[in-house]
Amino acid sequence: LHLEQNQACAESVSYLIIMALLTELHRSRLALLLLCCISGALGRDLTIGGRAYIQSTSRWLPLYPVPRLPSVKEPSEPRNIHLSFGDTERDIVVTWSTVSKVSLPLARFRACSAPPHQPWQLATARSTKFVDGGPLKSAQWIHRAKLLNLSSGERYNYSVSSDGSVWYPAMEFRVPNVSQAQRSFAVFGDFGLANAQSLPRLLDDVTRQRMYDAIVHVGDFAYDMPDENGAVGDRFMQMLQPIASRVPYMTCVGNHEEKYNFSHYRNRFSMPGSSENFFYSVNIGPVHLVSISNEFYFFTNYGTAQLGRQYRWLDADLREANLNRTAAPWIVLIGHRPLYCSNNDSRDCDWGARTLRSDSTGTAGVWSR
Repeated sequence: LHLEQNQACAESVSYLIIMALLTELHRSRLALLLLCCISGALGRDLTIGGRAYIQSTSRWLPLYPVPRLPSVKEPSEPRNIHLSFGDTERDIVVTWSTVSKVSLPLARFRACSAPPHQPWQLATARSTKFVDGGPLKSAQWIHRAKLLNLSSGERYNYSVSSDGSVWYPAMEFRVPNVSQAQRSFAVFGDFGLANAQSLPRLLDDVTRQRMYDAIVHVGDFAYDMPDENGAVGDRFMQMLQPIASRVPYMTCVGNHEEKYNFSHYRNRFSMPGSSENFFYSVNIGPVHLVSISNEFYFFTNYGTAQLGRQYRWLDADLREANLNRTAAPWIVLIGHRPLYCSNNDSRDCDWGARTLRSDSTGTAGVWSR
């Protein structure tokens, strides 16, 4: 285990990279993990020629281009495009939004190795209307297209459209190679719209070095997505698009998503399963990734039935995963709040952590297995 930490990490963490080299785990049971902590203390936003950019503290990194958010005069133009895994790592869900309802939301995709004359494959998106809970009741339409049974290790070009005739500029993603016993992830949490100076480095990792099979955002988005009648969430998702449109962006809910009963988190993302993104699991190579909602235990004003649902689901999921250790020997569970921590924050590290471990919530039996 190699851990690098600079002094600024104690005060301001922009992202945590966990790179796991899980080679031939079924024989060696050996993993090498590199954890790199990068401070978010000194970034700056720039505007050049009317376009927005983010500059890293590392001057050798290119500027990060923030895509233009379509105006209200372009209500059918796709925005906030991002990817996630479906039920398997060979299934990709493309999610995007438009201000207005559109006639024919589609995604098209084709393997990069295919000849240019080969027709695009088409996937019709499922559309849902999302209305922000603020005073303006701002509405938008969320579109989700499933690209299923993709070829292992293949790179794909893809695009999205509102009518099947005008297509967004082509983008690219890579499907993990199922024959390789290693996966690499970028993992971070508490990431906001302001001072996102880690993005230039992360974009370089994703595009030039192609380091990651997935990105995992462990709660607290934008600070906060519902602010300004949802406009902060729109700008945040647009800011992430150059990265999240290239590599699956997997999520976990945090306390800053609570407003309006977590409506922005439930509607903007597309995680596996049927729990409105609150709890799910997916096998990514040798890793069984499990995401749960710690927030159920703290926001019981929205009800308590979800506590039992998540507990029963988690108990069954872990039992099944434990029987599949040959294929996925690593079970990784993520949640926004810590079960254990060592600082002197009495709220999160004393009362909060004890609440999550307590028998009264019905979770202690799960953690002990």
